Order: sequence, then C-alpha cells, then structure tokens
Amino acid sequence: GGVFGFMKRFTGVLDVFVCCDIFSNIDLIEEGLYSVRVSLSLLNTQQVASPQKLIDIVSPNPLKSSSEYSSPSINGRFFTTKSFLIRSGTRTVTVSDSALFRFYLNLFDLLDQDEITLQAQLLFSPVPDNDEEQKNKKKERKKE
Repeated sequence: GGVFGFMKRFTGVLDVFVCCDIFSNIDLIEEGLYSVRVSLSLLNTQQVASPQKLIDIVSPNPLKSSSEYSSPSINGRFFTTKSFLIRSGTRTVTVSDSALFRFYLNLFDLLDQDEITLQAQLLFSPVPDNDEEQKNKKKERKKE
C-alpha cells in the first residue's frame, strides 16, 4: 500500500524515434538487396517496444539514391527499412526510413532507469544478374 501502491497505478509512455538515414558499406562483398530490421527492448524487464508508425523524413544527406525495391514496413515488433541495392563499389546509400516505437511503462519501470537495447539485423536477398536474365529471355524466344 502507501505511496508505492499508489505509484504502481500510474502508467507512462516512452516514445523512441529510430531513423535509418544512411547505409555505409564497409566490407560487404555480396551484391544484392539489403534492408535493416530494427527492434527495441528494455534490458532489465525484457519489455519489447511496439513500432507505432512509419515517419517520412527528407534526408539532409542526399547521397547516391538507391532504387527502391520495397517499402519500409512494420511487422509485429519489427521495423524494416526499404530494400536497397548494393553493387560492387557502392560505398554509401541514402535510406531515410524512420519509425516511432512505443513502450508502456509503470512508474516503477521509469524509476528503475532501465536501459534500452536496439537490435539491428542486416537482411540480404540476391538479385539475378542482368546478363543472366537477358540470356534466359533469349533462350525462351528461341524455343518459341
């Protein structure tokens, strides 16, 4: 009871803005489509934040623009950036995808000063070589 029983009834909201602005290719040698999947959680309580919405921003760093093969998305507890093409020699790509994550916390969680953990995973998908696509199309035409 007392003061602590009173404080347990208060719920707070903690919003965290995550922005994936630029992807820098340091040592990727595999050409293909890449995207970044992000999730947030609290270290001590293991509470997972839920992405609330995608936020459209304009990049202050308009570098080499990538062709968009997919749109940014929210799926369950994950925010995934659009896919971007990495070819040999690609150093930086402008991504400019953002999302707002939300934690619902009781007052004790806020007082515990729990740490937020951001987990980012690099997702990969191969892209067929244009030369191979052209060869396959020519083979199909010859069969007809």
